[in-house]
Amino acid sequence: MKVFISWSGSMAHQVALALRDWLPDLIHRLEPWVSSEDIAKGQIGLSALSQNLQDAGFGIICVTAESVKSPWVNFEAGAMANKVGGIRVTPVLVGITEQDLSKSPLTQLQHAPLDDKGEMLKLATSLLAECPEAGLTPERLRKNFDRFWPDLEPTIEKITAVLPKDASPKPTESEKLDELLGLARQSQRRIDRLELAIGPISHWEIPSGRPAVIAREVGDLIKHIDKEATVEVHRGRIRVQFSHEPSGRMKHMLKDIETTIEVPVQWSWSDSSSQESTDTLDDDAGG
Repeated sequence: MKVFISWSGSMAHQVALALRDWLPDLIHRLEPWVSSEDIAKGQIGLSALSQNLQDAGFGIICVTAESVKSPWVNFEAGAMANKVGGIRVTPVLVGITEQDLSKSPLTQLQHAPLDDKGEMLKLATSLLAECPEAGLTPERLRKNFDRFWPDLEPTIEKITAVLPKDASPKPTESEKLDELLGLARQSQRRIDRLELAIGPISHWEIPSGRPAVIAREVGDLIKHIDKEATVEVHRGRIRVQFSHEPSGRMKHMLKDIETTIEVPVQWSWSDSSSQESTDTLDDDAGG
């Protein structure tokens, strides 16, 4: 089975070459393809690239901080995911985290951090599932993986040594609030899909019903954004005690939660004289 390995930038290229050599040791029937090594002299580059995209039975994308926004990488990922019949595509994360993919189309794909042995084993297991002609049992694959994993470790250590410490930019409050609201709406969509499949949540054996399910998730997210806030979730309602007056943007985000996903929210801060709810907000509150 051909495995198309996509890369952009010098660090991603090092990883692509390491995977090209390493994967056939795990599963002998794999044929990794890397453009820098496997386009023959005299071939038309784009033609060979297009043909191998179509021939691939699995795709791996080496993603670094440098390549995460690369139009070329996103093009190759889309070409593999959208080919007739579709193939499985897995980003291998190099020195970045899932959060760094949040604004990339690649966030929709299940990923594997290069330095996470357990996740890389899952990637190998997925490759085996798509390559039945290999004739390997899962137990044999695991033995191969444990045997050859040390061969990949020097590449991991070399790359880790040159990565800047704490290179990922810290999200702003605005980005955190946008993420919170997006995740809250995502929770609502998941519940809506479940209801379409198996009936209204109110018919399930969950005493608190729909509001409590969403409120718990939203409450956890608020605490994640403002670690000094005290959040109580009771009977599908959220009560938030801030240590200081929240920003106008936070207030409007709470109001948006209440109106969009129907979770009642009450909030106050330590030096305020009374509790407020989102229906007290003025439209001209500042951010």
